[in-house]
Amino acid sequence: MFKVESTKVSTEQKIQIRKLFQIAHIPTKPEEESKNVPLFLEKMQELATSAGGEAPKPAQPDTSSLEEIRKTAGNEQLIAIYNRHEELTKNIEDWTKLALSIEKHWPSWENLQELLEYADEVKEGQEAKQQANVIYEQRLLLKEPNLITPLIKPLEDALRKQLVESNQRYVTELNRQTELLEKDSSWKEIPEDTRDEIKQKCGLKPTEKISVGTRSDLIKELDQHSIQSWDDRTDALAERFARAQAMAAKELEPKTQIIDIPRQTLKTEEDIEIFLQGLKKQLKAALKKGPVVIR
Repeated sequence: MFKVESTKVSTEQKIQIRKLFQIAHIPTKPEEESKNVPLFLEKMQELATSAGGEAPKPAQPDTSSLEEIRKTAGNEQLIAIYNRHEELTKNIEDWTKLALSIEKHWPSWENLQELLEYADEVKEGQEAKQQANVIYEQRLLLKEPNLITPLIKPLEDALRKQLVESNQRYVTELNRQTELLEKDSSWKEIPEDTRDEIKQKCGLKPTEKISVGTRSDLIKELDQHSIQSWDDRTDALAERFARAQAMAAKELEPKTQIIDIPRQTLKTEEDIEIFLQGLKKQLKAALKKGPVVIR
């Protein structure tokens, strides 16, 4: 459908429109105003999108005025822009400030989220998680004074301290168990290559020194081995070394038997006597078949 263009746009109005486009970084020559309207509306929409978003960012600004402009065409569209040029100029200013502020604060939020993945492993993590939830739910990313940065360092320091301590416990226990194994008579007698093979089968190898100097180093270490995993590995060392000791004994005496001491709850002295008598009977029966290694 075609109709005669009846709306007139004055030279002064076109000048104001071109100034507005210039503020939006859309250089426009005279008589190019209509041609650049789609680009202007697209840039305004992009700017509005960058001025808000998912929590904890502020909600995206109202763009209903842009929709109203889109519904018009030709000179009517230029007049619609002119009539709102002061409002649109302020929108550009406000939305640009919001976008820059979001860009500035967002990395801190991402850093906090990385650390919060391991928050359950330290007591400081629960409080940090609660405060982060408030920031998220109330969209307080841009709140001043900054609410995010004060949460990062205490949580980071707590995770670093706990990770180093858990790693050190593992290293200490590994060294202690290694010394005990090296004093074992069976271990001393088997060849070195056999020892290496047993260590490999039992997962007994020196741990590499962890690096937690920077936040990225800390996150990398936690990704590889969490604090809980270090504690679990420490708890598993005794069983692994016992297995290595038993394998060494078997290398020397193929008929050597592994006897597991049964685990029982003993409440009285009579319980102890009954337990010892049963264990003694079990060991005597086993000795008739060959040497015994108790585990």
